[in-house]
Amino acid sequence: MEVTIVLMDEMMQNPESPQKDFLSRVESRSLRDIRSLITSGTSLEDVARYVEDNSHPCLWRLLARAALNALDLSIAEAAFVRCRDYAGVQFAKKISIIPDEKVRRAEVAAFFDDFETAEKLYLEADRKDLAVEMWRLIGDWKRSEALSKTRQADVRTFKSMSIAMGDSLSEEQEWRKAVSYYEKADDTSRLVTALLMLEDYSALDKLAGTLPKSSPLLPQIGAAFEAVGLTAEAVRTYLACGMAEKAVETAVVLSQWNLAMDLAQKHSLHNVAPVLLRYTGHLLLNGEMMQAVELLRKSDKPFAAGKLLAMLALRELQDEWPNLVLVKKVFVMSAMMFTQKTGKRSFPDESSIQAQQRPQSADLSFESHIPPEFRPSPEEFRWMRETPWRGAEAVHFLILIQRFIHGGQFAAASHSALHLRNFVDIVGEERVSSLLALAATNNKWLGVASKAFINLELIDEEYSDISSSLFSDHPPKDARGHKTECPT
Repeated sequence: MEVTIVLMDEMMQNPESPQKDFLSRVESRSLRDIRSLITSGTSLEDVARYVEDNSHPCLWRLLARAALNALDLSIAEAAFVRCRDYAGVQFAKKISIIPDEKVRRAEVAAFFDDFETAEKLYLEADRKDLAVEMWRLIGDWKRSEALSKTRQADVRTFKSMSIAMGDSLSEEQEWRKAVSYYEKADDTSRLVTALLMLEDYSALDKLAGTLPKSSPLLPQIGAAFEAVGLTAEAVRTYLACGMAEKAVETAVVLSQWNLAMDLAQKHSLHNVAPVLLRYTGHLLLNGEMMQAVELLRKSDKPFAAGKLLAMLALRELQDEWPNLVLVKKVFVMSAMMFTQKTGKRSFPDESSIQAQQRPQSADLSFESHIPPEFRPSPEEFRWMRETPWRGAEAVHFLILIQRFIHGGQFAAASHSALHLRNFVDIVGEERVSSLLALAATNNKWLGVASKAFINLELIDEEYSDISSSLFSDHPPKDARGHKTECPT
């Protein structure tokens, strides 16, 4: 019913910036006649007869609009039928049962997307509720809220409106404003999400305190606290929903071992010890040896902590230039752990009861959770259990020998080196034989030195050159006795 005309000559002169004047629409004669009849005030029955003679969906649609504006619903319904507009037919039937004429006109204005006029008509008819509902249906929640402030909305409508406003603000990243609407709607689920986005953990903690024990949001809030390292808040939230074991696990993961022990005792948990042991293995795999020792000590497992310290000292001794004073201190700490009796703070399970009865017994469950490189051999475990100070004693003699050698006291150094041979499994054969060979050679104990060099040659053939040059001129005999006079 319309013809679009394009002025091609003018457009081709400047194709990069065409103008609207280059396009024009020319209506057909029938369409112009219908518009003229409607605007001239011709009765809709006569217009309908004219359209019947020049039938076209566009003409019937124009007639239906005019009939709706005039509230002639019978002609409007018939016109919608002829243009096959089912929605229009249903709308005409819907407003036909509305008694108030202003409300009818408001519905018609809304049907033709003239919402401002529709709101004005609703307000004139004193039907703000319909105006609020109209803005709500089209998603303009700000206009809906503005109208709701001037009337007392029912609780259900108010909640749905507040939630919708909060969602709209959330999409715009206006989380602080969204929180206020979610609070009005009492929607805790959306409120938790908004507070998490704001990282407002104090408000989130207050909200957790108001939720019932059965709320599914409590574990989610607890996990959020745990993720950012808020131990006290996370533990309090997990306890509020009855997840005491998770609270203890959180305290362990966040290195709050005292808190974990207190929680385990207070809630009489029977399966927290395996969690601590598994976490100990995790710390060892990540190279956090001292954290694992402290965890075991706080868990009232001193023997297991002592084993870790002893293994740490043994590993340090394998270095080429170990810090012997530090290694000795570690061995002393491990011996103190070995000889420490189990205290009263322990987990109320069967393994802890047995540990109290046998404080120096092996913790087999602990052995199964640590990496193999941190497990002592049977020989190492034997001296850890039977002679716990043996490691500290070995390093003590090692330090003493070096001090004697540097001080020129070769006789004392030789006697100490002979005693150090009892600790070969800890200090190492090469280190013991080297010190003994050095001290004995300077002390004229060439027979002892010869035996030490024999052991060294079994370890490394390069020592044979040193022994050959030494014993080619000096027979392997001791020039002095092995007795040492008491200085007193």
